[in-house]
Amino acid sequence: MTDEYKGYKGLDKLFNHSKVKHSEGIYVCPLTSKTTNDLESVWSVMKRGYKGVYHHWSKKHLHRYINEFGFRLDKGLSL
Repeated sequence: MTDEYKGYKGLDKLFNHSKVKHSEGIYVCPLTSKTTNDLESVWSVMKRGYKGVYHHWSKKHLHRYINEFGFRLDKGLSL
């Protein structure tokens, strides 16, 4: 879930990607009822975990860190 920032162009090819159209006054995805705030919350918790607990994430185990924080947030985020 992202907003309309042009830097996110092409994510549809790699991920299940939805946009919230802030320019049209839409702040909640009508299909999923998700907002960009949901994702910002996930990133916030992951950054705090990285800075405060782990200090380094190896590429090899990145999916495990993401799954752990998805579990903590109970958002169903899993790779």
